[in-house]
Amino acid sequence: MATYTHPFMPLSAAEITLAASIIRALNPPNVSLRFKGITLREPPKDLMIQYLTAERLGQPTINIPRKAFANYYISGTARFFEVIINLSNQKLQRNIRVVDGLNGPVDDAEIVEVEKIALADPAVQAEIVKLELPDDAVVVCDPWIWGTDSIEGGKRQYQCYMYLRDPANSKEEDGNHYALPLVFSPVVDTVTMKVTKIYMLPTGVDASTKSTEKWVPKGPNEYIPSANKLREDLNELQVVQPNGASFTAEGDVIKWQKWEFRLGFNIREGMVLYNVSYDGRPLFYRVSFGDMCIPYADPRSPMCKKQAFDLGDSGAGMMANDLKLGCDCLGSILYKDGLITDQEGKPLLKKNAMCIHEQDYGIGWKHTSYRTGGAAVVRNREL
Repeated sequence: MATYTHPFMPLSAAEITLAASIIRALNPPNVSLRFKGITLREPPKDLMIQYLTAERLGQPTINIPRKAFANYYISGTARFFEVIINLSNQKLQRNIRVVDGLNGPVDDAEIVEVEKIALADPAVQAEIVKLELPDDAVVVCDPWIWGTDSIEGGKRQYQCYMYLRDPANSKEEDGNHYALPLVFSPVVDTVTMKVTKIYMLPTGVDASTKSTEKWVPKGPNEYIPSANKLREDLNELQVVQPNGASFTAEGDVIKWQKWEFRLGFNIREGMVLYNVSYDGRPLFYRVSFGDMCIPYADPRSPMCKKQAFDLGDSGAGMMANDLKLGCDCLGSILYKDGLITDQEGKPLLKKNAMCIHEQDYGIGWKHTSYRTGGAAVVRNREL
């Protein structure tokens, strides 16, 4: 904590641990907490403008306290809190209980826990028995955060959608189970962590439903390369940069051509760009996703609740991939890790959550002189 930290730098593991310990001290020792996130509480913009201006001019910068924003539940209850902590003096600045009906997001461990609860529930098992599946068949549960029935909000629940892994290839965990949906959908209450209801889903052209029946074998519809015959009329295409990439990284500061910005990361938005400038001229104070709303476009209950807010319901930082394992980038690549919080308030590393690379983006412009036949062409390049 004594070392210099830029006000826009994400919280370190030590800062996350400190914030969690201060929050735990607010509650009796026998009270269990479920954290939904501990992240940087960014300084007020007017102070940061002063800081960034002085930084750009090489002048002394003002001292800005490091703060953390956190939200958490009292485990086994619907009591949800938002907290601001001044990490510089290790004091609590705010601790408020969020009004009933406004709910927190999911977390990694909770999704896995809800999946296990739904699959183990006796009523759900009874529906699975009705399918009369082959002995080695695998039923898969996808928990979805509950979309409210009205604008007033409601209890925090999961709507669980059930699928079948291809019985002919049931050991393939990456198989497309979505091609084999099942007709029942349990609901899990996050306070009791129990199944409270099972919906029967409409499966035809109208809103009518029917009871679970014996499963009729259907062919799979796989998308993974190992389950498909790939085309063989294309030769290998390589993207190489023998002299390396044209960008540089100094800690969290990325420089490329005349561009410069600071790279941040948090549990909700994932990657954030701060203080984006071009040729020394400030352009953007902060760039990030606001949210991405994905409505699944089926008005029939309960599928009408299946509407994902990819940032608010879960978090782009929480859902970040290890990009080195499933690489989205080409050429000379720089990977950057992200640091978030698990449900216990402990630091959780998101390995290779960001990848930085350049790519050729076709022709920027081309002009050919009809007098000489000479041509000038400039290619476009993106970071």
